[in-house]
Amino acid sequence: MEDAVASRGAGAGDPRKMRAAVGGVVLCGGESRRMGADKAALRFAPGAPDAPAGSDRTQDTSTGSAETAPTWGERACRLLEGCGLPVVLSIRADRHAEYAQRFPERTLVVDDDPNVPGPLGALLSVYRATRRSLFVLAVDMPFMHADTVRLLLDRFVQNQQAFPDGAGERYGGVCFGDGQRIDPLCAVYAAEALAVLEARAAGLKRYDLQQLRTLLNLEVLTPAETERARLRNLNSPEDLRAAGGAGIV
Repeated sequence: MEDAVASRGAGAGDPRKMRAAVGGVVLCGGESRRMGADKAALRFAPGAPDAPAGSDRTQDTSTGSAETAPTWGERACRLLEGCGLPVVLSIRADRHAEYAQRFPERTLVVDDDPNVPGPLGALLSVYRATRRSLFVLAVDMPFMHADTVRLLLDRFVQNQQAFPDGAGERYGGVCFGDGQRIDPLCAVYAAEALAVLEARAAGLKRYDLQQLRTLLNLEVLTPAETERARLRNLNSPEDLRAAGGAGIV
């Protein structure tokens, strides 16, 4: 495949070093128009009905006051950190002061690519700041579970080992999806794949993340029913109600 790229970074051949070379990023740069509030600042109200089976949400929010429940942004950071990843928050420039106050202990990376809009530009901005393979997680997936994160990380490391230097078909990362669409905001992207994407970004005709499937030669896993529930995006108050929870700022 002409657009396939290698995923061979620090620690090539050693699974532990390969895993340690991956960083985590929580994408928080959306405008949250449908939700009407910054999704990174939302919390689930304690005592709300249970989340979908297999999610971590009730572990975080079943007791205590709404004010002490973790925000979606903090919860996502803790989730990735619990899987051994150093984490950054990807944010818009106009939200930097707000996020610095809200997440004082977190590393913030501003989406500073003027030529590539949306989450693709945010992904490239984080890559430029870190120069490492990245586990990307959207902040509006509050039902994500550590088991699903580890599944993708393990698969990523296994396939880096399976495609040594000089192999014909090379490996750019892994995500969930089906025959038509992928879930690009819960995925692992190889550093070398992101480097090639950075070099080609100026020539792209469109900026949607669906094209990464072929552009980066992503492996696409079919999600089991448990994973489907964990991959659920909540984008509006209606989504919150349908999920059985009440988000508050």
